[in-house]
Amino acid sequence: MALTKVSYSLITGTPVNVLDYGADPTGVADSAAAIQAAINAGATLKQDVRIPAGVYKCNAKLTLTTNFQTLRGDGCQTVLWGNHSGYVLETGNVISGVETVGINVSGMYLWSPTGSGMNIQNTNKSRFSDLWAWSSGVGFTIQELSIINTFTNLTFSSNLYGFMQALYPILPAVASISSGIFINRVTVECNALTFINALVEGSGSDGVLITGTHVVITFINLTSEGCNGWGMNVSGVTGYNANLTLVNAYFEANASGSFRAQKQSGMNLLGGQYAQSVGGNIFFFEVVSSYVNNITCYNFTEDSASVGNIYSAISTNGNFARNGFLATLTPNSATPTIRPPANFGGLGWKTNNSSATVYTNFLGGYAGLTIQIFIRDANTTVDFTGSSLKGNAGVDWVASNGDWMDCTFDGTNWYCTINEAS
Repeated sequence: MALTKVSYSLITGTPVNVLDYGADPTGVADSAAAIQAAINAGATLKQDVRIPAGVYKCNAKLTLTTNFQTLRGDGCQTVLWGNHSGYVLETGNVISGVETVGINVSGMYLWSPTGSGMNIQNTNKSRFSDLWAWSSGVGFTIQELSIINTFTNLTFSSNLYGFMQALYPILPAVASISSGIFINRVTVECNALTFINALVEGSGSDGVLITGTHVVITFINLTSEGCNGWGMNVSGVTGYNANLTLVNAYFEANASGSFRAQKQSGMNLLGGQYAQSVGGNIFFFEVVSSYVNNITCYNFTEDSASVGNIYSAISTNGNFARNGFLATLTPNSATPTIRPPANFGGLGWKTNNSSATVYTNFLGGYAGLTIQIFIRDANTTVDFTGSSLKGNAGVDWVASNGDWMDCTFDGTNWYCTINEAS
């Protein structure tokens, strides 16, 4: 009696499985042709394609170009190892302006020692979730006619490098030299993109790089730290960027600074922003022409020993509004500089003095500026007797942790009202 081998794909309703097409989950043999054959079969059969846990060495790029395709793995234990200099995985049509819709990619790790992770081009109304990448090139590229797409749980992290090599020793070494997430307008606009839970750590360049003309880009819960460039670099090379929104962004220890915007119109920094720089500016707004305007920042905290500025700008236009902007005064300085731009409005500052410090002046103010100083140590005294600081009925104030004061500058002196938490 003849026996028929039952494969995963013969079971009704079961996704196409790359193992049935000869893919090698040990990472020894080249699996590119087998995985691509499974992807093509899934498109023909209108079925999902599954890549089980394992390492799949791919000597050529994998592509998804058919509408309504789904490719899913078993999380970070499904590793697509790009053993070539291009992208590991690419979605969308290669013809500019011709769109592919309904793509769904989830649950896999893109590993590329000499190339890049994923290229999403001319791909619309699609979802990308639970994806990891570590590559010498860009982790995730979104470009051309890519609109109304959602990205959830993207990770480009050097901290997972050792764990992955311990899990799969066959994986070769990777040294990142490029950005984690790259949103690029080539010939047509790349709009209405939403990122939820994105983590970039240790990229060789900017954590997130946005170039060209884009409209409506939203990041919710973004962490960008330890990058050898900006935490986020919004560079309007060929036009302007409109309506960029960050909700809960965390920038730490990025070499060039936390955030840079060029030719930016209508930017919202909302809710729980935190920024720390190891040497550059915290926020840097560069206006090549008249594009930067209407920037709103809510609930921002800066905590840095940076030698750069908390805010720096070239030819700022429009308005920079704030609410809950909290930055750190230079520790142990009697005359710390507050450095606000003329159109910024009021600021909140906190102390961080590790030794006894007596404030005698705040440098960098302009007439009419009002600031709040929050005491966050037990080493601060304010000189109200013979300095440019006026208040407390002319009596020096030994502040306690938790106290604060409101100060208004008239162009010569600061007039302060103290508030004691106790």
